[in-house]
Amino acid sequence: MERDFLNVGSRNYHSLDRFSDYIRTEIDLENLSGNLNVVGTVNDFHSKQALINSLEKSFDLLNDNGEIFLLETIEGQEPYYMLYDENFPVFFTTARKTEGPRSRGDITNTLFNHIKLEKNLGRMWVSQAHMEEIRMDIVEQYQNIIIPQFNAKRNKHVNIEAKRRPDYDRSIQYSADDGLETYKEMKRQYGVLPTMMKFQRPNKFKFKVSTDGVFTINKGGLNESVRLIKETIDRLRDIKTAIDTSEYEVKNNKYSKDSSIPQSRPWAINLNNKLKQRDILNFKEAIQNEYWGFTVSKFDKKLGSKPHLSATLVDSDNYGRVAIKSKDNMLRVYPREDTGIDQALRIYEYVTDQIDPRANAIAVR
Repeated sequence: MERDFLNVGSRNYHSLDRFSDYIRTEIDLENLSGNLNVVGTVNDFHSKQALINSLEKSFDLLNDNGEIFLLETIEGQEPYYMLYDENFPVFFTTARKTEGPRSRGDITNTLFNHIKLEKNLGRMWVSQAHMEEIRMDIVEQYQNIIIPQFNAKRNKHVNIEAKRRPDYDRSIQYSADDGLETYKEMKRQYGVLPTMMKFQRPNKFKFKVSTDGVFTINKGGLNESVRLIKETIDRLRDIKTAIDTSEYEVKNNKYSKDSSIPQSRPWAINLNNKLKQRDILNFKEAIQNEYWGFTVSKFDKKLGSKPHLSATLVDSDNYGRVAIKSKDNMLRVYPREDTGIDQALRIYEYVTDQIDPRANAIAVR
């Protein structure tokens, strides 16, 4: 297995555009051991070295070129390049998302496992609503686009119209060249939204996008994938800015030397529409779906003309806690000592997918 599979050597690149230009012009992607996966992440470390120190818990650092790092899992599985960014590092690997015959490692059990246990690193979540925007954007740009494969799902509690039997959870995996027409029919009839889509333009490109921020380059498609990653970064930048205004600290109790007082300053999700009773009634069951990775340890609700909810969520992997309280047209999110950036992003994506696709993240003044 070639560790430096993109032949970077000692070169350094300071931007996603420059590194992707190098790959496009100098590397024959069809000669790689597998498809090139480009994986977006969200960084909450306060320094580059702190991020590297964290990654070295799961990876061996093979090369440090300044902004480009070559990493290998401690088990010697397929390597990763990391293009450093203060807020949104991007990883490049030929490892598959799951273990397979062409890969001795997989993204889920290496990079994503590390992220699950590291509160200062998160996945570059692409919400289902944003995935649908990506689909419409690409279809509008290219008249002859084909969607030969897609996965889609619907939670029965989601605020999306479905003509047929809306009170069912649905999960669809589809493979055929009429995927675009089939997806539109499924969306119209059953109210599903995509979690993965493969886009193909005959003799031009083929690439795949999934909601966990993995962009798979099957043939060509690097330019389109980089464009979509940059759009996703632009979308997440304002969200992360709002999340970063929150904080959790423990202060000494001036009235008692032997005790301390925890204080949490929230960030908020501003709803375009008022919180509905069904949003509150469905919240506990919906957010405990395996996809979101939470369990609910405490839940209080108030119905009537001004419905209200208050909940404490526990991360299913690292047991970090976060509290949510509704107020007016907002959901306030209160961090706890072990709250991580990935948890905050998942809560935001839950709200935009399940409650209000036009919700936006804001600081609490």
